[in-house]
Amino acid sequence: MKIILSDAGKRFNREWIFRHFDYQFFSSHAYAITGPNGSGKSTLLQFVAGVLMPSEGKIAYYNPDGEPNEGFFRFLSIAAPYLETIEEMTAIELLKFHHQFKPLMSGMPVSQILEKVGLKDAADKQIRYYSSGMKQRLKLAQAFFFRYACFAAR
Repeated sequence: MKIILSDAGKRFNREWIFRHFDYQFFSSHAYAITGPNGSGKSTLLQFVAGVLMPSEGKIAYYNPDGEPNEGFFRFLSIAAPYLETIEEMTAIELLKFHHQFKPLMSGMPVSQILEKVGLKDAADKQIRYYSSGMKQRLKLAQAFFFRYACFAAR
C-alpha cells in the first residue's frame, strides 16, 4: 500500500497543527515520527489512519498495483491511550464488534487473542472496570490481530 499526502493540513479551530505537508508512505518501509509535545505527531497518525479528515489538501491510498484503494481502512489500525473504547462492552464483545469491520488475522479466535495480550481472566468483565494498562492492551489487540497485517505480508 502507498499513502500519499498532497499539500495536506490539519487545524483545530483557528490553529494549524501542520500545513502544506507532502509525503509518501510505503507499506514496505518503517517510519519513526518524532517531535516535541504538541507538535502534531498523534494528529498526523490519526490523519494517515483515516480517523481525522484533512482541513486542506488531499490524502490518497493506493494498492501495490497502483490502483486507488477505497477500502484502505481495512488495512490500517491505530492504538493510542487517548482513543476511546465502548466501556459498557466486555473485551469479547468489543473484539467481536470490531471483527464486523475488519476480519481477524488468520481466523484466530478472540479467546486466544485475549490470552496473548494477558486479558483472558478479564474477558467477560466490562471495559469500564479495566485499568488503563488493560485498556491499552485491548487497543493493541485490536491493532495487532486484525487483518491490517495482511498487506505487510504481500
